[in-house]
Amino acid sequence: SSSSNDTVLIKKHRHTSDIKFGKSSKRILKINHEHYNKLSDLWSLYNHDNNTDTKLFHEHLYMMLSRYHTIQGHGFQAACPEMVFDFFRKYLNVNFECFASPCNTYFGRYCSAFSDVDYNFGSSGSFWNWEPSSGGGSYQANPPFVSTVMRKMAQKIERILGERKDKPMSFVVIVPGWEDDEGYQIMSRSVHMRRRVLISKHD
Repeated sequence: SSSSNDTVLIKKHRHTSDIKFGKSSKRILKINHEHYNKLSDLWSLYNHDNNTDTKLFHEHLYMMLSRYHTIQGHGFQAACPEMVFDFFRKYLNVNFECFASPCNTYFGRYCSAFSDVDYNFGSSGSFWNWEPSSGGGSYQANPPFVSTVMRKMAQKIERILGERKDKPMSFVVIVPGWEDDEGYQIMSRSVHMRRRVLISKHD
């Protein structure tokens, strides 16, 4: 049996929970109840054989949150409000996110940075290794706002659209309006571009 020093412990407060590994650990990760419940549902969906094993869920939760805690502040994304995702799903048939995490995924079908800890929560792995369904599909891409990442993403999307001309496929891409950025220019000049919408940062 496990001792309290090698077990993930959860202490619930009014709005948040503290998560730590063992009683003697001084490292505490915090999560609000809404995110906890969302991640529990997501984990249960992809762990059919163990979806009542709360101890295992807490271990996977701690490992995943620890990994993302280590990269706080490295790049950023402007997260879309839920009403935007609703629009994408209703009018553009989007149901997959190319850049997300277990904590912020909206559709529950997504690529993420850390497949080793994210796969327990349904991640399809890294976008750089991912390929879309052979039948096509509609995808949302909101990458970290880092020039090299946006350029690499634009090049991959261009390749996919060029190779799958006979399949119904689209990408809704959210990036900052950096007109001098190479990735922005690749997408703006693309023969596959159907619409570009520039929104003021104040809006």
